[in-house]
Amino acid sequence: MKKFNMSALRHLIIISLLSSVNLFTAQSASATALDIGTSSGSGCCQNLTRGYWFTAPVDFTITGLSLPGGPVTDSTIEVLKFNITPPQFSSTTNDFTSMGYWEDVASVTTSLAFSAGDIVGILGWADGFTTYRDTNGDYDTSLGGQAITLARLGFQDLGQAHDVWTETGTIGMINMEYTTTVVEPAPLALLGLGLLGLGLARKRRG
Repeated sequence: MKKFNMSALRHLIIISLLSSVNLFTAQSASATALDIGTSSGSGCCQNLTRGYWFTAPVDFTITGLSLPGGPVTDSTIEVLKFNITPPQFSSTTNDFTSMGYWEDVASVTTSLAFSAGDIVGILGWADGFTTYRDTNGDYDTSLGGQAITLARLGFQDLGQAHDVWTETGTIGMINMEYTTTVVEPAPLALLGLGLLGLGLARKRRG
């Protein structure tokens, strides 16, 4: 009978365990609509743009944006990534990057990736106003299962964002869909193989 090769067994155990770890793969979940509250059915303003901002609690990707109310004639949608927290009005900032800007569309499909801790701004305007939420003030919601607060964001013009600010008040309603990254575990059989090998090794030493 051949002598049991303990070194070879240990090598097999290590390979199987490493394979199990490597098979923990990142998978994108299906798109989720961000809860931004209930529309008031009205809004503001003819020559001003409004929206909301928040701090990302997790890594996520914006996959779609839309304006309430269906078809539009004249509109803008824009996504910003701030380098600083937006200042309180009447102070303003241009310390941000425009991640995407669209005109004269009611909805867009996109893929804009953000990391946990990023400060994200969403702005929109259509046919004379930005639709407002039905209640004044910030809106507490969640993204990727983590709590966030949507705060009012705006600038005193139309078109691409500039001189942006925040203040206490009603948020502008721009619908957002997103995905987050989830970890899919390795097959239990591979984990079991590693545990079985460890058990055999202990038995042989005994």
